[in-house]
Amino acid sequence: MTLSLGCTATGAGPSADGGASLDTAASMDGESGEQTTLDTGDEPDDGSEADTGLDSGPDSGPDTDSEPDTDSEPDTDSDSDSGGQPQGGGNIGLCDQGGAPQDGLLPLTDLTGTHQGFEGCLYPGSNVHPLPHPVVEPIDGAVGFGSIGMSNAAQEFTYFMDNAATPGPSVVMFNGAQGGQTSSAWADPNDMVWSNFGQMVNGAGLAPEQLQVVWVKSALSHNAHATLEDAALAEKAALEDVLRNLADKYPSVRIAYLTSRAYGGYGCGLSPEPAAYAHGHAIKWLIEEQIDGLHDDLPFLAWGPYIWADGATPRSDGHLWLPEDFGDGCHPNQQGRAKVADLMQQFFMEEAPWYVQ
Repeated sequence: MTLSLGCTATGAGPSADGGASLDTAASMDGESGEQTTLDTGDEPDDGSEADTGLDSGPDSGPDTDSEPDTDSEPDTDSDSDSGGQPQGGGNIGLCDQGGAPQDGLLPLTDLTGTHQGFEGCLYPGSNVHPLPHPVVEPIDGAVGFGSIGMSNAAQEFTYFMDNAATPGPSVVMFNGAQGGQTSSAWADPNDMVWSNFGQMVNGAGLAPEQLQVVWVKSALSHNAHATLEDAALAEKAALEDVLRNLADKYPSVRIAYLTSRAYGGYGCGLSPEPAAYAHGHAIKWLIEEQIDGLHDDLPFLAWGPYIWADGATPRSDGHLWLPEDFGDGCHPNQQGRAKVADLMQQFFMEEAPWYVQ
């Protein structure tokens, strides 16, 4: 690991010759006992839970778990001249060097140099987006704000709505994330996750054109790659498809806030480290490509709260993950969801003017 005193890196991903990679040993899948490597999925694709209670297609069913503490989870204008403010992400404004990592990894927000050849910080050389954000104004009195993703996202966004969120009167929130539905489902424009999502938009009392902001926490299942780079590139490709489907189906979405996984080192066979860490690189590279002029067909992309930390090693802002924050090693329990909800509330209060309208 190479650490510098300040974030000066400007690259957006692996080098042209493939870059350095982080080799990892194979891990045992906690569900099947099969040997896998860098499994970045949230849970099996059998969709055994669906936190929304809606039909997610033939591979999923309703969530029957009645114990919330231990369940397994519930015109897209990116014109930078529109007057929005740069964002620090409620994430640390400077990339400050953190403490000694227990897994040899530093959070992107704290990584001031490179790790295995890959640059730190959420954005090029900084944790602050270099471009102004689009202005979000109510449409017919409402700013629609929903979520997309798998079970972790469903549980975390629902907890955020129910326990921490204090949006302004024009903001209409709804959970659109669905248990068991990973990026593979959302990347398919014909998958039933999208019809379910449409029902949730309608159920919130919103017209499709009123949906302007989406929080996205979406990852692959069984992303079996032996290097950090390959795992991150697979996540990035799938996430591009997810966001392109969102743009095609809801061209009114102006901003997509992206959040990567939490820590995966407490026995999460479905998302072991460094797979969860690699998910952050996928988001970083995708956002930086848009900053460089690509992906103008997507909504404006920005980091939401960055929630990864190296287990019990505190980040420079004090955030950490303990074993007791998880019900099964993969899905945050009530205590863990409260941590995510607090980060989300801080983020949107500080960095999203539309949130308090």
